[in-house]
Amino acid sequence: MKKSNKMTYRELHKEAMKPVSERGKVVTGQDGEKRAVRRHCIDDKVAKKLRSAKGFQNPHKRGSYFAVVQALIVLGINKWHSFDKFKGAVKKVMTSRTRDVVKNGKTVQVNDWDQFTNRDARNSRTGKDLNGRLIQNAEVLQRLSGNHPYGEKLRQLFACIDIDVDKPGVPKFRLNTTFRNYSLVEPINNFRGSKKKVKKVVTKAKAKPKAKAKPKAKVTAKKAVTKPKAKAVTKPKAKAKVKVSKPAKTVKVKASKPKVKKTSKKSSAPARAAASTK
Repeated sequence: MKKSNKMTYRELHKEAMKPVSERGKVVTGQDGEKRAVRRHCIDDKVAKKLRSAKGFQNPHKRGSYFAVVQALIVLGINKWHSFDKFKGAVKKVMTSRTRDVVKNGKTVQVNDWDQFTNRDARNSRTGKDLNGRLIQNAEVLQRLSGNHPYGEKLRQLFACIDIDVDKPGVPKFRLNTTFRNYSLVEPINNFRGSKKKVKKVVTKAKAKPKAKAKPKAKVTAKKAVTKPKAKAVTKPKAKAKVKVSKPAKTVKVKASKPKVKKTSKKSSAPARAAASTK
């Protein structure tokens, strides 16, 4: 068996399926020391049987990881679900599962949801609230590398949990079972790294860039040779145009003939008779 840091968890399946007492120290911990591999997988024969069963079978036995997967199965596989629906489904699954707990010397039944919600944070600075822990559990089930691939059981069933952004600061979830084989399984997480609070950015008007002053010309010791200015050539003024007036047209006046009064013939006859009698 290879005992190098480059060993994949798939190569450690057989070692992980052994009882704890029989497992060798084959993986390197964060402190650099060799440790026994932890079991984050199921037997390959069991995985094959679960894949061939009707409907998607939850590979986890119980606890918060079981509830996360089971909630997405109940809501519908290969479909996106809002955080509120996801949280409600997880609560319903965990409330229906109870266990005996000894408190003050008495055995009391407590459901998984009460234990999950009342669990104390491991660290006061990094501890998360209820919603934060639900999101964190879904993200943990996306791990497929390192010494603790919590999503390995889902991967053996050719499935994974996808996380996307529903609206700013709020995720949505999906149980993706569309992969054809083990090597193609790859979870997506667009929620990690997204801003939880979207601040309104007030953009100020950009100031106009100041015009850069032109560099002053260096004065050299040599005198500048000035070229003689060319004499301006004055064009001769154009002669004023003299307007020649045309002779006025002569108007012919027709002389009117004097009118001659005509004497009537009737008046001349008696006059002639009077003249003859004289």
